[in-house]
Amino acid sequence: MRSLRSSKGFTLIELLIVVVIIGILATVLISRFTGVKDSAYVAHINTCAERIKTASQAFAAANPAGTAATGYADCAKMDPDLWENANADGLTITWGATTTITHSKIKTAGIQATVNLATGVVVAASLTQ
Repeated sequence: MRSLRSSKGFTLIELLIVVVIIGILATVLISRFTGVKDSAYVAHINTCAERIKTASQAFAAANPAGTAATGYADCAKMDPDLWENANADGLTITWGATTTITHSKIKTAGIQATVNLATGVVVAASLTQ
C-alpha cells in the first residue's frame, strides 16, 4: 500500500499552523511595544523642560541685576536653537512665568511638563499623570 503523505515537504495543515503561530507571536510583540513611542515623547518633553530651565538660569546668572527670565525672548538669548528645535520636533511651548511643554504626537491628553522660570522648578511629564 502506498502512503498518502509525501516525505518531500510540509502538508497544508502544518504550514497553516506555523503561519498562525507566527501571527500570534507578532500580535503579542506589537501590543508589547505600543507604549514605547509615547514614553520617548515624554522623555523629549522632559529634556526640553530641562533646556528651558538651564536657559532661564543662565539668563539670571548673566544678568547683572540677577532677575529671572520672563519668557521666550530671555531664554532665547541663552539658547537660540530652542524654538527651532521645538517646532521641528512637534513640541508646543506655552511661554509665561510658568512655561508648559506638550508634544503633538502623544495620544493621551494632559501630558505636559512645566517650568517655573523664576525658581527653576521643573515638574516633569509622566504617562501616569
